[in-house]
Amino acid sequence: MPSAPAAARRRSAVATRREPPDGTPAAPLPLDADVVGHLQHLRVERRLSAKTLLNYEEAFRRLGEAAQRDGVALRAVQPHHVRHWMARLHAGGLAPRSIAIALSAWRGLYRWLGHEGRVALNPVEGLRAPRAAKPLPKALSVDHAVALADHRQVDGDARLEARDRCLVELLYGCGLRVAELVGLDVTPGGGALGWIDRADAEAHVLGKGSKRRSVPVGRAALAALDDWLAQRGSVAQVDEPALFVSRHGRRLTASQVRTRLKERAIQAGLRPMCTRTCCGTAMPRTCCSPAATCALCRSCWGTPTSRPRRSTPSSTSSTWPRPTTRPTRGRARSRDASPAAPARAAPRDNPIMKSIRLRAGKERSLLRRHPWVFEGSIASGKADPGETVRIDAHDGSFLAWGAYSPASQIRVRAWSFDVAERVDASLFARRVERAVALRARLAIDSDAQRLVHGEADGLPGLIVDRYGDTLSAQFLGAGVERWKPAIAEALLAATGCARLYERSDANVRELEGLPSATGWLRRPAADEGATELTIREHGWQLKVDVAEGHKTGYYLDQRDNRLRFMQLVRQFGCRRVLNCYSYTGGFSVAALAGGAQQVISVDSSGPALARASEHVQLNGFDAARHEALDADVNGTLRRHLELGASFDAIVLDPPKFAPTAAHAERASRAYKDINRLALKLLVPGGLLFTFSCSGGVDAALFHKIVAGAGLDAGVDGYLLERLEAAPDHPTTVNFPEGEYLKGLAILKQ
Repeated sequence: MPSAPAAARRRSAVATRREPPDGTPAAPLPLDADVVGHLQHLRVERRLSAKTLLNYEEAFRRLGEAAQRDGVALRAVQPHHVRHWMARLHAGGLAPRSIAIALSAWRGLYRWLGHEGRVALNPVEGLRAPRAAKPLPKALSVDHAVALADHRQVDGDARLEARDRCLVELLYGCGLRVAELVGLDVTPGGGALGWIDRADAEAHVLGKGSKRRSVPVGRAALAALDDWLAQRGSVAQVDEPALFVSRHGRRLTASQVRTRLKERAIQAGLRPMCTRTCCGTAMPRTCCSPAATCALCRSCWGTPTSRPRRSTPSSTSSTWPRPTTRPTRGRARSRDASPAAPARAAPRDNPIMKSIRLRAGKERSLLRRHPWVFEGSIASGKADPGETVRIDAHDGSFLAWGAYSPASQIRVRAWSFDVAERVDASLFARRVERAVALRARLAIDSDAQRLVHGEADGLPGLIVDRYGDTLSAQFLGAGVERWKPAIAEALLAATGCARLYERSDANVRELEGLPSATGWLRRPAADEGATELTIREHGWQLKVDVAEGHKTGYYLDQRDNRLRFMQLVRQFGCRRVLNCYSYTGGFSVAALAGGAQQVISVDSSGPALARASEHVQLNGFDAARHEALDADVNGTLRRHLELGASFDAIVLDPPKFAPTAAHAERASRAYKDINRLALKLLVPGGLLFTFSCSGGVDAALFHKIVAGAGLDAGVDGYLLERLEAAPDHPTTVNFPEGEYLKGLAILKQ
């Protein structure tokens, strides 16, 4: 109990700090930009609770006020400053525990600033806070826990005695928290917070932070459960789903459980014991040692006697803040555990995560390693945007780890199908390194290439293109958005690039409930931040603007198709070429390189056409051989047809007409119309390069559409080649949706 003078000093210190002399409330000191960045790191990457963040913010305000009072910039703070401020806080009456919290927050701030390269010294490292009192009671010993479970109350209600024995067995035999215990229902259901699966001898509960976890149930606990279930029907109300009920037949509350345990301990001649409210390991009845019991037990008021230390990045770790999680302790299964309980492999290093349970029969796609889980497939469970969840089949068996997206119809995107794989920054580093290594083996004739292609590279929602020494990235899913700093650091480390620009402005972000985000994520301090670059492709030079260009800046998926078009234009001697939906003229440059004498680029974007004309001159072609036409493609085709014009080669590379299968019918009509007109405009023996990038139109349907266009046009053609995206845009056998670009090279008969 603090003395009266100490309390007076504390009130005086608080009043001095928060209220100016005139008595009006003082506005809070604005937080330094470094502090704001660190709080964002704690909120997004460390995922600290709102209450903890408020405590940290208060500690940082104390730091800022102290630094401002002494005229010291935060980045210039030295150890003697911190020691002086600690003494000042102590003299002002701040409790040792509060000083320790502030010191821990400051230490974490400067450690993060060091990893970011903003400070060379952590002035708080090695400093200790004043020693605080430890009023917590000792944890219950193993012998006392067993005595409590074995205690029998012979003069009470036999039904409630069976209930209390089951309570004790589950609390101390399984390591459940009181809140988890009272949340158990008799049977699993849509609204059940927890239940016990007797076949697997496991309790499935919803723990701290609404995270789903499973713990083994030993033979003694199962026997006690059977005894209670035999009596429960005579106590519980008919409509009560709770496993544990009061004498009035309704669900027990946490306070009622604690009261019953205290009464039972007194009857057994034991001192007041601790109830279980922390996470990790089973308790004495499942063969934990007394040391483990003491380490994992918490008092009846929910205060921890010990907490696992948070891991801190080493001095050689990356400069970006990485998401960290508290380690969990491995569970030890009791020697008397039920033989029916299967030995289930679990990731010993993975944090306890929330669980998503699928409806019966909806696990088939995940068993085939398809990475998407749609909203309608989920029976129960939810999480925060981008949070990593465990995906379970209807029977509770593990399927995958994935990123949850509450706003999207694709509710979960799988990270890994390996139960033992930990989802952390190192996973993303490995995936990025693997993706970059694959592109290095492809011998691409360009300094611009797709480095990461979403699901095909095990990184759903992430698109990364390289343009020379600059990376342009799209974070299109809630999962990659949550892990953005770790992914960005992995990209820079794997490629050696110094510049990373974000182009997360695609419409799909809205479907994920994410706002548009663009700008530099990383560039050297001396870099002026120019977004316009010149790339090399098959010997041609092309200009790309990563800030203003389509997608990440350019359509790299057509790189090899542009080269093939040049080769066929040369092979068939095509002199007049019409490039529809030309954008910045990639196919126009290819046609001129193939020997075409006249090329018309048609697009509805004036700036894109201006860039196309610039590309013609940049590559040394006569500007008179190229015409840029700012017009509607469909109208242009009809107008040329009315004028009796004809072409030796035509390119149709339209935008996405059908983003989903629901738009396929309307898109089919649009594709058929432009292909019909193009086939009519071609001379006999003319070349048609026609494409579709619509996800709602697959390759088979597109072929039928073009065939139908030929019938309507009254012409036939040879199918020279099927065209697809460049090999740095890979497609996996388990994810056919990744095959979005399909094309046909047709020679008109």
